[in-house]
Amino acid sequence: MQSSDVCEHYGMMESDLAEKRRMRKPAELRAVTGWLATELNSATLSEVANRFGRDIATLSGAVRRVRERAQEESEYREGLNKLENKALRTRAKKETGHGAGI
Repeated sequence: MQSSDVCEHYGMMESDLAEKRRMRKPAELRAVTGWLATELNSATLSEVANRFGRDIATLSGAVRRVRERAQEESEYREGLNKLENKALRTRAKKETGHGAGI
């Protein structure tokens, strides 16, 4: 799962994503992590939701909003594209044995 890439991109700790408090930034990062996982076929939304102790329906709606926002805002879409490219590079390094685990 690319949560470490997402956290690094947004400057947050991965542990922040699993906090029980309802804060906007961690919720957005969970949604982006869910979006990225489904885009790269690296995890299901159920797996992402379970990892962060969240409800699948809530995460699914949040991922839908990420997709909608990306369609509406080119700058946001560009950020997601950069993040996706970074995650692909990370995965390639791991597959060739040149990277650390997630």
